[in-house]
Amino acid sequence: MNLSLLALLLANLVPLFGALFDGWSVYEIFALYWSESVVIGGYTLLRVLSGGDPRAPIQGRLRLLICAFFTFHFGMFLFVHSVFVQLFLGASGLGQSGIPIEAPVLLLKAAASSAHGLGLLALVASHGVSFVTNFLGRERADTDIGQLLFSPYRRIVTMHLVLLGGGLIAVLTNASGVLLALLVIAKTIADARAHRAEHRPAPSAPTAQQPPARA
Repeated sequence: MNLSLLALLLANLVPLFGALFDGWSVYEIFALYWSESVVIGGYTLLRVLSGGDPRAPIQGRLRLLICAFFTFHFGMFLFVHSVFVQLFLGASGLGQSGIPIEAPVLLLKAAASSAHGLGLLALVASHGVSFVTNFLGRERADTDIGQLLFSPYRRIVTMHLVLLGGGLIAVLTNASGVLLALLVIAKTIADARAHRAEHRPAPSAPTAQQPPARA
């Protein structure tokens, strides 16, 4: 087990503890994991700004343009996701004003409040460890910027499909702490599998065998 995977597992122990012993609700857990998606987007921007083959560097203006495109596209993805989470799980829907733009703010506030803030800090640290050990440590020079832009979607969609399925069951059954803990465990397993697939070392090219020398 490498350091980044261990950090990911340890970070997810915080919501697991919250579900079992601190009475966290389905909404609070979803708010935390939605905020984790924001963190993943932030680290993706850092990868775009610092990655790529040094022999064929991408110009600074082009990098900024790519970052702007990703910020808009990924931001819309997260915004729509936040509206659905707030509508279906939020205690007060979209708030008294009913303005959809409040949904991301409400989720971030829920994720950063009280003990949930510790969970968010743990997830920020976990992705930071992955950024330093995996990306800066060995993946940076071989990064394809185009593929890098789409990597967060694959990981987040897989993670949140697990969450949505479990969250629906939790809401319909008035979930207990044990069921919410199982939901956190299922999310952690899905996230760990996606993490290992994303950071699996590329297979080395086979070396050509030299023909035997003739006498």
